[in-house]
Amino acid sequence: EQAVKLLKPGGYMTYSTCTINVNENEGIVHHILATYECMEMLPIPVRQGIGQAGLEGHGLDEKERMCMRRFDPRDAEADTMGFFVARFRKKG
Repeated sequence: EQAVKLLKPGGYMTYSTCTINVNENEGIVHHILATYECMEMLPIPVRQGIGQAGLEGHGLDEKERMCMRRFDPRDAEADTMGFFVARFRKKG
């Protein structure tokens, strides 16, 4: 809540975790979008094949899911213990 309040209109916010827990990732992104109409998601420019889109079935549409990246530890190419990132902008 404080991060959104402190963000200037037109400002960017990155939400990132070092987990693949759906509640902490897609769940929080859904909460931000549902609670703060002033926030919108932005695509994360990534090289093809790096990370996966957000998971289905957690209140996010396909466009929103494509604006986040999950890095699963089961993906040998990702070489990670689990990571998630989403990018937002405050409208205005």
